[in-house]
Amino acid sequence: MIKTDSLGNVGEVGIEEEYTFHYPIRFWIAQNYPNPFNPTTTIEFSLPTSGLVTLTVYDVMARKVETILNQHMDAGTHNLQWDASNVPTGIYFVRMVSGDFSQTRKMVLLK
Repeated sequence: MIKTDSLGNVGEVGIEEEYTFHYPIRFWIAQNYPNPFNPTTTIEFSLPTSGLVTLTVYDVMARKVETILNQHMDAGTHNLQWDASNVPTGIYFVRMVSGDFSQTRKMVLLK
């Protein structure tokens, strides 16, 4: 912002920045990255409202491998890392459930 006096002389010079945080407008789970991965991957998801969130990993036979998150989360975008050191190479699915929302993403583990 530039301030001038009554004669038009420049006084203070500065920059005003306004930051506004916006909550996501919908639930979503992004594709994990990296994908394929070895042995860790990042899972990003967004919540427009706070609530219970469950992230569960399944194998290709639809057997539960691990529940990696099962807790109340605040609204916003979150990142979670999954360490698959203890599971074999293969295709896995991560399923996010929060309220009435559910979505699944495919992940490939290459060791």
